[in-house]
Amino acid sequence: MDDWPEVRGGYWVSDTPQPAPAAQPFQQNNYQPQVASDDEPGGEITALSDEFNSTTLSPQWHFIHPAANNTYTLTGSSYEVVTMGPDENGDPQHVAILGEPAPSGDYMVETKLTTGVPFDNSCCYNFAQGTLFIYGNDQNSIKMDVFPDFDTRQTEFGKQMGPVPPNYPIYGNMIVGPAAATTWLRLVKRTRTDGTELYTAYTSNDDEHWMRGGTWEHNLGAGAQIGISAENAAGFTMDFDYVRVYRLKR
Repeated sequence: MDDWPEVRGGYWVSDTPQPAPAAQPFQQNNYQPQVASDDEPGGEITALSDEFNSTTLSPQWHFIHPAANNTYTLTGSSYEVVTMGPDENGDPQHVAILGEPAPSGDYMVETKLTTGVPFDNSCCYNFAQGTLFIYGNDQNSIKMDVFPDFDTRQTEFGKQMGPVPPNYPIYGNMIVGPAAATTWLRLVKRTRTDGTELYTAYTSNDDEHWMRGGTWEHNLGAGAQIGISAENAAGFTMDFDYVRVYRLKR
């Protein structure tokens, strides 16, 4: 995993022109990369964290969509839920999302996800996914998930936004680190001085070595919620071992 490629030293895609690197012998390289430091968890926000070790849901939780099939199982060590078919892009009101208020300020949210999709490169269970959300509303969200695409297994870091002008895309995504049957997921929220929210994704296959992904800009606002969900292709069990929310280490 230490050799996994990163764009611009971990800062990823730029929104401004960048100096071109030297492409021919004797040219001078005007591009000097800077390596981004990884975000690290600081103090845990215990009121928003849950190990799912109880047989009843903590009162911090609620279901964002009451009309969805919000059935679940608490196994004593995880929150277990089965994919039902809908996803947030096609039929959000019928996506079962277990939610809680996101904290104010900058924070990190982390979960450990075990997917019931076979990890033997078999096909086809397309897009059955366990998802970690930062949910603004049914048109605006950030998500990190693990999903199958034919015989591949991928991580996905997505952004949904709306309303938008006609013929304008409402959704975009990128890949972070490699997926596994059990994958750890992190989303980090920072706010610029102008109020723009920046969301950065991380994934891990061992809870020790973390792969930093790209960063989305969004404006989900003070009412944003942290959520976990199983969605898209029906019939696959997703287990969330915990949800932990942290302030960022300074």
